[in-house]
Amino acid sequence: MSSQKIKVTIPQKLILILLGVVLSLVILEIGLRLAGSLILYLQERANLLSLREKGQYVILCLGESTTADGGKNSYPRQLEKILNEKIPGLKFTVINKGLWGSRSITILSRLRKNLERYDPDLVITMMGINDGPGTMVYEDKIDSRFKVVMKKLRVYKLAELLSEHIHHTLREIGKPETRKDENDDIEITKISGRSDNSEKTEEWLKKAIQKHPADFNPHIQLAEFYLTEGNPAAAEKCLIRAGRTTSPDPEKFIRLAHFYRQKLGNLARAEEMYLKTIEIDPDREKAYLETEGRSGLAFIYIDQGRDRQAEDALKRVIEINPRNPIAYAELGRLYDRHGRTSDAVPMYEKAFQLDPANNTAIDRLVFHYRRQGRFQELEKTCRKMISNDSHPDKAYAALALSYESQGKKQLAEKCLEKAEELRTKFYNPTLARNYRKLREIVSEKGIPLVCVQYPIRKVENLRRIFPHPEGIIFVDNEKTFQQALRHGSYEEIFKDQFAGDFGHCTTFGYRLLAENIARVLSARIFGRESPPADSLPVKQTSPTLR
Repeated sequence: MSSQKIKVTIPQKLILILLGVVLSLVILEIGLRLAGSLILYLQERANLLSLREKGQYVILCLGESTTADGGKNSYPRQLEKILNEKIPGLKFTVINKGLWGSRSITILSRLRKNLERYDPDLVITMMGINDGPGTMVYEDKIDSRFKVVMKKLRVYKLAELLSEHIHHTLREIGKPETRKDENDDIEITKISGRSDNSEKTEEWLKKAIQKHPADFNPHIQLAEFYLTEGNPAAAEKCLIRAGRTTSPDPEKFIRLAHFYRQKLGNLARAEEMYLKTIEIDPDREKAYLETEGRSGLAFIYIDQGRDRQAEDALKRVIEINPRNPIAYAELGRLYDRHGRTSDAVPMYEKAFQLDPANNTAIDRLVFHYRRQGRFQELEKTCRKMISNDSHPDKAYAALALSYESQGKKQLAEKCLEKAEELRTKFYNPTLARNYRKLREIVSEKGIPLVCVQYPIRKVENLRRIFPHPEGIIFVDNEKTFQQALRHGSYEEIFKDQFAGDFGHCTTFGYRLLAENIARVLSARIFGRESPPADSLPVKQTSPTLR
């Protein structure tokens, strides 16, 4: 049989050439990306390793406000100082990654990034106090992580762009020319905010602005786009243009204020937008106070220490809406900050009357009632919480402290038992799963894990989260804090009573916490001293400088 040559037409040749060029560019792009990533990785690695000179030992502290609170007097800061004093020959760096108001899922979502960034020798965690019925399980599936990685590759973005272009072209075939503008607007709505098709997104949003110059929405969407692309300067320019649009809607300025405050951190511009809202609508409650993202003039003034203006803004909210419990609670907190307890308590009482589940009102009322010896009011408040099923364990814990202050030991013990019973009954399986997931991720890195129980609380409740707790170091703070309470006042140790039986610590309270953790670490990790009598036996772990 004679071989027959396959004829290749000119269009086919052009297609093959084009595919070859595209393939070469893709290979080149991948190579450049990998090289760039390697350089950045080595550079960041060198930066972090430079911190480890002279035998540095890095400890990463994870948690919510009880970890974040205190500034230079937080327990991580004090722990660093204590360890450097107690254990010569090692230079300790303690990193505070506490996040105010965070739940376990939030802490877990940042865990891998924190481990990669700081490469710690030890991880300490104290979390769960904010986890309620709505707590979600942290998902860390391999396929999910693979998708995230893939979407960051330019090859993936190129494939998506080509696919989208083909589908868009097919959709346009056969459509009347007169409907093109409408279809463009639909595409803009779909693509806005997506960073995986940057040039197309920017082009379409700019096109929308040209078509509808009076509409501020495309400006906001373009600002969002620039922010996701890491260009806050361009985002701010879009916001300025959005503010100049002719739309008289006060919601425009509310949205601009949110953007300036929450995404750009520009309080001055946010304040300006709220004031413009008030010019249009003086009774717009959201301009003065919003709970989402601590928004509104009141929170801007509070964060800047402009307390007199914050007070005026909160009073204005109450004029507009006398049934806003948050306004009363925040006004009470403002008075508290200036030692005006007699003015603060009625504000908390009003907030609690309007909303028996308001945490700020509950925490501060039981704290002040106990300090002032107003035990009947405290008991009435706690009974109302129990009847409304609003934090009943917290209510019984607060009652226990109240009875303890009155010398009613048996009643105090009964209330503590009831609080523990409720905590056991409402055992949070989601928190347990998240704790176990945290242990799994930390163990993958070969890093020892220290789990710290909250002050006053029983460490057994923390231990039972783990079916196999071997190798975990637990820190029991129950006896340490109980002993401190027997020899001093509650106010010397805690600043509030947000958990019922304990609250955020004073400098002295965080010192107790740091010293207790340091004692356990010294015994279990470094073998420098005998463990305290109230600590639980755990597997010995040797320190490793990696």
